Amino acid sequence: MESSKKNLFMAMTSLAVTLLALTPVSQAALVAAKQAYEMTANQVERWPLGDSGSIVFRPCRNCDPVALQVDAATRYGRSLSGNGITREELLQLKSMLSSIDDTFVYIFYRPDDGVATRIVLDVGE
Repeated sequence: MESSKKNLFMAMTSLAVTLLALTPVSQAALVAAKQAYEMTANQVERWPLGDSGSIVFRPCRNCDPVALQVDAATRYGRSLSGNGITREELLQLKSMLSSIDDTFVYIFYRPDDGVATRIVLDVGE
């Protein structure tokens, strides 16, 4: 009976170790599928003006500029949970801001090809 308990314990321990070992790999694959930058609007140096343009920003004060391409499938928004808006509405909204230092921008992108999939200018709506 004691041997049976020991075998069960060893099997369960092996299963737990295997599951723990696989978890970071599966999470890493999920994280790599889509990533995002979070910054204030004053860190954006150039906003996309067309479907084949790019958004250029500095992720931190001393960082080199990063350019991500936009395409016709790129979505735009005024909040993370709100309805989408057009690129033209996003640019108009940006021009009406009283302070770009207090407004956050979220840029979601695919790391494999550097294309921005969603750009949100979070004005708190």
